[in-house]
Amino acid sequence: MRTASSGRCLGLENISAHTGGQSEDSLMSPEEGLIKAAHFLNNIIISEKSDGAWWV
Repeated sequence: MRTASSGRCLGLENISAHTGGQSEDSLMSPEEGLIKAAHFLNNIIISEKSDGAWWV
């Protein structure tokens, strides 16, 4: 699975167990679990460059 090997490169060996990607959850397909996990992770990635510490 390409996604799993990509996750291993990032040090995320166990992420599929938490995303629904490899679980036996009958409420969600593996594809939907992966999509939801990707959306979640995209929302917490820092994308703006910092101007520096505001308290300095």
